[in-house]
Amino acid sequence: MIQTSKFDLTKCMFIVKSKEHGYDIHLFQQYWTKKSSHRCLIIHPNDLKIENNQLIDQQTNFIIEQFILELHQEEILNLSDEVLEYFIRNNEINYVNDLRTIFILHDKRLFSLLSNHQFLYSLLNDNQQETISQIIPKTFVINKLPNYLKDSIINNKQDWCIKPNSGGKGENITIGVDVTSDEWSKQLLDSTHEQWIVQEYFGYVPYKSMNLCGMLLCFNEQCFNMGAIRMAPNKIVNISRGGYYILPFVHQQYIHCMNDKSILTKEKLHEQLIELKTTDKYWNQSVYLSSSGGSGGKRLFFATDIQENQLQRQILVNMMLDKDIISDRDICLNLFQYGNIYRSFEIFNDFCSMANCTTIPMGAD
Repeated sequence: MIQTSKFDLTKCMFIVKSKEHGYDIHLFQQYWTKKSSHRCLIIHPNDLKIENNQLIDQQTNFIIEQFILELHQEEILNLSDEVLEYFIRNNEINYVNDLRTIFILHDKRLFSLLSNHQFLYSLLNDNQQETISQIIPKTFVINKLPNYLKDSIINNKQDWCIKPNSGGKGENITIGVDVTSDEWSKQLLDSTHEQWIVQEYFGYVPYKSMNLCGMLLCFNEQCFNMGAIRMAPNKIVNISRGGYYILPFVHQQYIHCMNDKSILTKEKLHEQLIELKTTDKYWNQSVYLSSSGGSGGKRLFFATDIQENQLQRQILVNMMLDKDIISDRDICLNLFQYGNIYRSFEIFNDFCSMANCTTIPMGAD
């Protein structure tokens, strides 16, 4: 991001934000601090002013030459005309999140165009249309709905959800399967919701205690592996509202931008987790690190989801009990080599505990 945006590491960085909770932007702030000798400051939009044709932070009187804009549409509209004109006309200032991006690409009504076959037909060939149709859910602006379609949506609420066109972070979304027919009709027919969208609803992949929302990064017929996977116990999957995330670790030979073909070892994974611990105070909110001696004699570390791991262990123990492989009447001998207690030792003890049987640990020597 620093390279593609041509940010200057020899200058201060600013993040203009207020209402936006954000998550990755705080990681960027810490990343900038490590990479640059200058600070990365979060400033409130009300502290922006123009003085001598320069953008100034009123709190510090620093000149702002580069920044990341993390404002909602209504926050931008509340900026002074002078500041807005500066954003639009000044070509010298370097910032990410162009106003056109926020007002056009962040407006969910754009999905109604991308799911409109007549619109796509005028721009794309058949193969391109088919690709877009497979990844963009059917979307309509509420005040553009013909009566026959509106009636169908009212009667089949389980297939649809209603979203504010300019909203984010899952706010004010109504999912048809979660509300009564009266509440659904009220939301759809509300005169203040005319510019909102109604969108085809797809259930999430079930993952026991968590809902998953992930991505597969592809471009120009090349796959760049898995992107970040978000998790939350609710239907609205959002990290800043209490969800979690998984960052997949992949073999480096499949990362096209890297020259080093060496595999990401568990030791290297451990180093990355330690580094993450210094930048994210919630890094271990649902994860624990367990270690083993490893067949190569080196200490290995495993990042494990606590809740899911316990659930899988309980499922396996229940199967063992059903098949009479183990019972609460058994006395189990858990042998281990002196000085090398592997992770399987701890797992077996846990199984015995769940089955309410007795376990006796004993060194093989």
